[in-house]
Amino acid sequence: MRRGRQAAAAGAVSLSLMLAATAAAGAEGPSLALAAGRYDVGKRSGVAEAGVEYRLASRAYDLVPVAGVAGNGDGAFWAYGGLQRPFRLGTRWRLTPGFAVALYEAGSDGKDLGGVVEFRSSLALGYRFAGGSTLGLTAHHLSNAGLYADNPGSNSVVVTWSFPFSP
Repeated sequence: MRRGRQAAAAGAVSLSLMLAATAAAGAEGPSLALAAGRYDVGKRSGVAEAGVEYRLASRAYDLVPVAGVAGNGDGAFWAYGGLQRPFRLGTRWRLTPGFAVALYEAGSDGKDLGGVVEFRSSLALGYRFAGGSTLGLTAHHLSNAGLYADNPGSNSVVVTWSFPFSP
């Protein structure tokens, strides 16, 4: 029961952050990002990770609300929602830190991260092409920030390709 309340609270916080960031129109439109790479870098070998992320149009303070799902070769999967903030490095390059609240399920063979509610911090470097698509490299950390007694965390590195997308 406690995990259910924590998951609901994390979802409410994430939704609140996303709604708060939609106060003003931004410069970049919505996009869809596909990701593939390695899960738990430095601790395990050969565990693939893949995911998809929807990025809304940038908003107040250039914040970008995001929502995504990802999984790995061990059967673990997670869904998350949060904010990113791209910083321009010249005309084509972007450095983008991000933070999200995630709901995690280890699956049958996946790594136990200590609980359902996790936090995802990320840093991405991407090259934006003339048509608006971006090819990038993202590193992210997934952990429960001490919400639970066990907090092993995981680090991932993925290659991303994002492209303009309006449903």
